[in-house]
Amino acid sequence: MNIRRHHRSPRTTRRAAPRRGVLSVELVMTLPVLLMTIVGAVLLNQMLMSNQAVGAAAANGAREATMPGATATSVRETVLRSVQGWRFANNPIDVKVTIRVNGVPLASDPAALADAATGDDVSVTVRVAAVKAVPDMLKTFGLTIADQQLETTYHMRKE
Repeated sequence: MNIRRHHRSPRTTRRAAPRRGVLSVELVMTLPVLLMTIVGAVLLNQMLMSNQAVGAAAANGAREATMPGATATSVRETVLRSVQGWRFANNPIDVKVTIRVNGVPLASDPAALADAATGDDVSVTVRVAAVKAVPDMLKTFGLTIADQQLETTYHMRKE
């Protein structure tokens, strides 16, 4: 009976020695990319959810603006109630609301909302700085949202 026994030669272990620490180097090289991808995905998710909240607030504001007896103050209060509890709603000054009747901003004609006839186009635009809605965590990697805005305009017809 011929039994073969395999023995490792000393050369085999010597060849493996230079590979020590390769995993550490690979981890150091890929970890920043992996972390940036994970943080970016989380921030994108937060941005999309915040954008959806801004859109819902604009829709609620436009709905309020189409009601008889609506004022610019009641529309703004409706928008602020809609975003209550969101990070960007901590300071009401950060939520910009623009109301237009037939394309004319209420700032130009404050009585336009009260004087609007049935069927007139009423639009409400809600704008929030992106950094108020989502932390700017990727700026250390050279990516920033400092100049970006979350903005939604919703159009409806006056009742």
